[in-house]
Amino acid sequence: MSSIISTCELVKNDYERKSLLNFIFKKLINEFIYFKSESNKMLSGQIKIESSSLNATIGKAFSNLRRQLVANISNLCKQYAADFRDSFNDIYNKLNEMINSPGHDINQLEKSILIQSLVLLSNEFNSFDLQSKFINQYVQPIQEFFALHQSKLSSENMQAFIDFIGLNSNDLDNETTTTTKNQMLSEQLTNRKQIFYYVSILTCVLKSVQAPAKCDPTSNAEEYARLKEGNFIDPVRHTVRNPAYDSFKSIFGYLIEMFKCFNCLHVPKLRDRLRVLYLEM
Repeated sequence: MSSIISTCELVKNDYERKSLLNFIFKKLINEFIYFKSESNKMLSGQIKIESSSLNATIGKAFSNLRRQLVANISNLCKQYAADFRDSFNDIYNKLNEMINSPGHDINQLEKSILIQSLVLLSNEFNSFDLQSKFINQYVQPIQEFFALHQSKLSSENMQAFIDFIGLNSNDLDNETTTTTKNQMLSEQLTNRKQIFYYVSILTCVLKSVQAPAKCDPTSNAEEYARLKEGNFIDPVRHTVRNPAYDSFKSIFGYLIEMFKCFNCLHVPKLRDRLRVLYLEM
């Protein structure tokens, strides 16, 4: 499939190339959904394979296929973003449905890569305001999560952080009931998954958004005029603006504080509070 995607650039007729790219995109989506469905059937026992080793092998193969398919979707959007400009609304609706619908049940890595695909396509908006708003829809929930849990994601209160993500060593063993213990473990697992998922999204957005290159109005007046029309030129500093800047500016402090928390876990006096499994990782 990767070689087919690369050869699309050889199709010089715009209509034929766009038609071919849309066909490939739909094919990738359908195959991804199919293999995800088959994986779910295996996990739920709808497909029964007597050999446990064979079952694990097939499950791993399906997982690798899904990962390759979603990577191809991202590569397609990266290489041919301009050709997908007219199809953006349809692609956005389809991918966003997959990302947000529980029925598709895709994992966090796959969701992050699909968001990355959409951000790659947004580079063709040619509008600072539109692209900034588009990026913010993915960053804003992350900012709200960190703001809500700010006291638990602070290097000034490491015990709260350790409890929040479930690295505490003995605290749960002192819980009076199994139900309470299981509930706390579930909440801590959710917190860990949410943090790593959000960091994955932020990484994918930063990797994908393409800020216009610096442009001198005296040497490239036409490009400068285009950027100015798209509102990419800062009205005060008269420099080119990155459409992701405003969204990430509001979250940068939270990220630095969280990274400080993870770094503090290596302090010797905290090691006795941590689970053995974490220390062995």
